[in-house]
Amino acid sequence: MASSSLRHLLFAIRETTSADNSPEPGRQYLRDTLGQGYWALRERFVGLLEWPEALGSAEGMNEWIPDSEDARILAGRLRNDHA
Repeated sequence: MASSSLRHLLFAIRETTSADNSPEPGRQYLRDTLGQGYWALRERFVGLLEWPEALGSAEGMNEWIPDSEDARILAGRLRNDHA
């Protein structure tokens, strides 16, 4: 499904990476894309971000370290987001 939550999160991680580890573009992408639906999905997004966040410390997954860090940063920003 092209509009899946995971797809949006992966793109938001990419936006965070592209902005030199600033979570703002990733958060803004999610808010702009999902509109009011963002607020209903925010906690789910934080939970889903735990998966790529954990990959950076898994054995043999060194290539995921930068994305893992960006997932952690983005999750923190989403956790602390407010209207």
